[in-house]
Amino acid sequence: MSLRKQAIEGVAWNSIGQIGNTILQFILSIILMRLLKPDDYGILAMAMVCIGFVGILNEFGVSTAIVQNRDIQQSELSSIFWFMILNGMFFTVLIYVGSSWIAHFFHTDQLKDVLRWLSLNFLIGSIGVIPAGLLQQQMKFKMINIINIISVILSGIAGIYLAYMGKGVMSLVAQTLCALIITVLLRFIFCNWYPLAIFKFSHLKKVFSFSFFLTGYSVVDYWSRRADDLLVGKFLGSTALGIYSRGYYLMLRPIAQIYSIIGSVVTASFSAIQHDKKKIRESYVHILQITSLFIFPALIGLSAVSDNLVIAVFGDKWKEAIPIIRILSLSGIPVSLSVCTSWIYISQNKTGLMFYWGLFNSVMIILSVLIGLWYGSLIAIAIAYTIANVLLLYPAVLISGRLISLNFKDFILKITPELSISLFMGAMVYLIGKILPQGLTDLQKSVIQVLSGIIIFSTCVYVFQLHAFKLIKSVLTDVGISKTIGRLVGSRYFSFLYD
Repeated sequence: MSLRKQAIEGVAWNSIGQIGNTILQFILSIILMRLLKPDDYGILAMAMVCIGFVGILNEFGVSTAIVQNRDIQQSELSSIFWFMILNGMFFTVLIYVGSSWIAHFFHTDQLKDVLRWLSLNFLIGSIGVIPAGLLQQQMKFKMINIINIISVILSGIAGIYLAYMGKGVMSLVAQTLCALIITVLLRFIFCNWYPLAIFKFSHLKKVFSFSFFLTGYSVVDYWSRRADDLLVGKFLGSTALGIYSRGYYLMLRPIAQIYSIIGSVVTASFSAIQHDKKKIRESYVHILQITSLFIFPALIGLSAVSDNLVIAVFGDKWKEAIPIIRILSLSGIPVSLSVCTSWIYISQNKTGLMFYWGLFNSVMIILSVLIGLWYGSLIAIAIAYTIANVLLLYPAVLISGRLISLNFKDFILKITPELSISLFMGAMVYLIGKILPQGLTDLQKSVIQVLSGIIIFSTCVYVFQLHAFKLIKSVLTDVGISKTIGRLVGSRYFSFLYD
């Protein structure tokens, strides 16, 4: 199968899989947030600050390195597999032993047991790293998404059952572990790869020379995204962190879902044509336009309807999260535009430069969180975080853009129509919420606001005939809606996919 066909199929299956995942996870979140308290989510967020960081070190960028190195041999994969097992055992023991100290750092005794259970993530997760990389390298996105949906459903059922039985934060821990075990097991079944009894340090060099800086970037980028959780948990406590982390989650969800649909496909495809910078630049711009058409209205719309939506969906106990969600949703715009620059660095094999930029970015974000923390409120932290991300967008685009001859002015001009219409829609939806009759319930108000936003945005896109809309309309007319989103994207947006 050609690269074009593989990528089209990959985008189609990622679209189907991520839409399904989004719906399932949103439903699960509603149920769990109604059953659990902000404090439960705060304790889990404290644990995940540590687990997420160590998880990056445990995985060490191996999956991405396998995707990028298409000539990697079976003997090399086997050596990497056994090394990853040893690595996973080491980090499992490290977190288990260090759980008491971490719990003391956050002044939360319950955190110790949570960390000890979650330390199993590293041993279990290390087993599935090679199959995950191979499935992406072979662009078997249908299998990947089937695995994800199955794990979300089964682990979600386990989490809801335990939450209903009053297990609190441990229901979230069980959900996490169940999802990982199911995912790893199914990866091996679908991948049909098994390691040989071979281990040589020389086999590690090819992958680790690439993944060293990639891991370094992932570490500094991680702390730029999670330093706020660390500091809020340390100084404001688990309840405040629960409110803040859920607000951050709702902001990040639209971004994560859109980029999950195309991210793995783009990384693999860009790496395959890494020397054709013109095609990468053109395709990159098209990706920005199509993703902005969905991400911008989702984020701005979430900010506009948060007053009524949070109460209606999650309940009164999450009322304090409303201003946090409103502010962080707006911060998602520069975040979404910065995140995709990693595709350029990886495709051009510039993970060293990506690391140094990530280090600077991380320091600036942490400083912004400290400034917000100095004022002593979650709102101040959210505002400072948003301002920092807006200011960092320019250098993020400038540095990565030079690798493919894309300047900041062109970058901004390409996404200005989507941003302008989204802002107009958000303002109108917010005003509608303010003038609705007081006798309506929060749920009724939310439904009216959301439907109004969809109608306003769709009308504006049609009236002003955005470039992205014209391409979508043309492709849907040519191939028919039933041909899936993959045809749409493959036909026009991803020029690099043509043979």
